[in-house]
Amino acid sequence: LARGALARPWIFREALDLLAGREPTPPAPAEMEEAARSLLSWLVERKGIPGGVQAFRGFFCLLVKGRPGASRFRKAVFSARTPAQVEKILEEALGGTNFPPRPSPGTAAPPGSPPPGS
Repeated sequence: LARGALARPWIFREALDLLAGREPTPPAPAEMEEAARSLLSWLVERKGIPGGVQAFRGFFCLLVKGRPGASRFRKAVFSARTPAQVEKILEEALGGTNFPPRPSPGTAAPPGSPPPGS
């Protein structure tokens, strides 16, 4: 569960929904982007710019794993050197419909979705 929370900080909300017999509501792209920006800010504050950006990369890779365009966004974030560059990537990756949320646990992916890990 703890590892799941790294890539899906909203997993606890989803678990509570499942336990209550409700269908979990996937996070909106804006919620995902806000969580990522908050973590980036926290990491940069504690580790400085190079260390914070570098530490953020691992979280970002977990966040985008299995989603459309993930490979392109991973490459972009690994070439980023400043928080502003990372924020631009976050906006592109999460700021809209070009990056739909992963299906909730136990649900099938939409028809025509690329296979996980693409």
